[in-house]
Amino acid sequence: MILAHSRCIPSARLLRDTIAEISGTRLNITTSPEIADKGKGVLIRYGNSMPTKISTPFNSDEMIEVCASKRLFSELMVEKGVYTPIYHWRGKPEIYPALIRTTLSSFGGRGIIIVNDEKEFDSKFKQGNCWTDFIFTKSEYRVHVLGGKVSRIFKKLYDGSEDESKTPIRNLENGYHFSLKEEEGRYELLRETIHDIDCILKGSFYGADLGWDAKSKKYFVFEVNSAPGLNPNTARDYAEYIISKLKER
Repeated sequence: MILAHSRCIPSARLLRDTIAEISGTRLNITTSPEIADKGKGVLIRYGNSMPTKISTPFNSDEMIEVCASKRLFSELMVEKGVYTPIYHWRGKPEIYPALIRTTLSSFGGRGIIIVNDEKEFDSKFKQGNCWTDFIFTKSEYRVHVLGGKVSRIFKKLYDGSEDESKTPIRNLENGYHFSLKEEEGRYELLRETIHDIDCILKGSFYGADLGWDAKSKKYFVFEVNSAPGLNPNTARDYAEYIISKLKER
């Protein structure tokens, strides 16, 4: 059975169908931990952060909970020395532009407000918001990780008609798309950063979003998603990995 978050259902279905295509085994999908607890066999967690009573050979409850909470993820990564957003609920930025976060539970850049000076910050920062420094990254990447190893690296490329400098939040709604990058021997520092993350999270499969900070010459880790969006190619990677792990049991 696959226990998934409601937002992850399309990818969970694609994963289910690909597993069935390869192995002939068809899994059920649920968003309910209660239903999952009543199931038999191996449970595959795909982003649902509610705890369950069923152990899984894949991502743990604790790992998924950390990935689901930007605050928990930040606190853990900062504690371990990983370059990642630091959230502030008090005080003001010393350097602008800065980012106001109206929510930490959204995705795709939603709930982020860019402010360019203290006056704009004062007018837009509300109780319950938090803020982070704005870290300019020259490029951004989505990295799929399976069993501690980088499976695929995608780079965000701009295909919009406006000046790219006017879209500092690189999400798909602002005219960006992912382009596969598989050059052998490249992205060594990115792979080292993924290794550092993996040693902390000990995840089985996930997608990591990173940006290259050319000024600091290191990768800035935006977040890790225990249930990243899949396409037919990445779904096959995940399905083959999951099937291979199940055969080891």
